[in-house]
Amino acid sequence: MKLTRYLIFILSITAMLYLVDAMKWQYEPLALNGIAMEPVIHLVNSYNYYDGKEQERSLDELESAVRKTMILKEEITHKKSLELLEVSLPDIMALLNSPQTISNSRLNETCTKMLIALTYMQVHSATVSLKEEQYYDMKESIGNAMYILKKALLIADGAERGHEVLIYSQMSELFENPVEPVHTQETLELILDELQYLEITELQGVQVAAN
Repeated sequence: MKLTRYLIFILSITAMLYLVDAMKWQYEPLALNGIAMEPVIHLVNSYNYYDGKEQERSLDELESAVRKTMILKEEITHKKSLELLEVSLPDIMALLNSPQTISNSRLNETCTKMLIALTYMQVHSATVSLKEEQYYDMKESIGNAMYILKKALLIADGAERGHEVLIYSQMSELFENPVEPVHTQETLELILDELQYLEITELQGVQVAAN
C-alpha cells in the first residue's frame, strides 16, 4: 500500500514538473530560448578557428551555425526577423560550397551579417516583452542583443563600424536604466530601423519585407 502511494506521489510530481516545463516553453520568448543563441556561438567559433589557422574546424562550426539557424527559422513568426536571417544565409552557404574561396575578410563579413540579423531578432523580442510589461524579459533580450552585437564588432575588427557602436550604446542605455515605456519603445523602434538599414546596406540593397 505504501509502495502504491509512493508511486502515485512520484508520478504526480513528475506530471507537475512536466506541466511547468511545458508552460515555460510555451510562454518563454523565443529569443530567450537556448536555440536562439546557438548560431551565435557557432559563428564566433568559426571565426576563432579560422583566425587560429584551423580551417576544417572553422567550416564545421560554420555548418553548425547554418543548421541551428535553419532550426531557429522554423520557430520565428516575425516576418522581418525571419527575412533578415534568410537573406544572410546565402553568403554562408556559398562559403561552405566553395571552401577554397574563403578568406579572413570574407568570413568575417559573412559572420557579421548573420550576427546583425540575430541582433535584430533579439531587439524585436524586447519590443514584444515591453508591450506585455515583461520588463525582465525585455532587458534579457536587450542583454542578448548587446552580447551578439559586441561579437559582431570584435569579428569586424579593423573595419569602420561606427554605426554598430552607436547602436550598442543605445541598447546599453536601455539596459542600465529604469524602464520608461514610451521612451524605451521609441528607442527600440529606432534601433530596429538602424539595424535593418545596416543589414540592407551591407547586403547591397536587398529589400526587407514590411510587417
